Amino acid sequence: MSRSAGLLLNLLIPGAGLVSIRREWLGLALALLFAVGVNIWIAGQWIAPLAVPRWLSFLALGMGIADWLAAQTLFVHLARRHDAIQTEVDSLLSQAKRDASENDLDTALAVLEAATALDGERPDVLAAEADLLDACGKPAEARRLRRRILSIAPSSEWAAAAEKSLATERSQASDFIEP
Repeated sequence: MSRSAGLLLNLLIPGAGLVSIRREWLGLALALLFAVGVNIWIAGQWIAPLAVPRWLSFLALGMGIADWLAAQTLFVHLARRHDAIQTEVDSLLSQAKRDASENDLDTALAVLEAATALDGERPDVLAAEADLLDACGKPAEARRLRRRILSIAPSSEWAAAAEKSLATERSQASDFIEP
């Protein structure tokens, strides 16, 4: 989802735009808090004005407004932070590729582990780390990362490559086991 679509979604439903920058629980909490506040205010103003105290109705409205403002502020702040992290991950990924091309596999693996620590859900980073683990002779760890790619981005190009690699390993293992 693009940043402008996330911002528009966040303006309409406070907290929903935070999901696009991977702050799902925070976005859900803000959206629910906003919905509760606005629904109490609506009930107090139009549905059952005699059943809901006036002070509670206006308190709920204030809570909804404060929640809307908090969601917008958090979206802007966390979106900047998310962009900075993605830039750093991109830099680490290119550094790891340079190190791997110079046959410095241990340094490249350390750099990719740092990139994965920053963002453990980028399939391109996970795929690069899995390929490097295979090159370093650690197939079990590479399989774990490839399975993670399949769970994170099942319809991506990296998932297709991970599935192909896992299938190749399975066929090689079955060839080895069969007499």
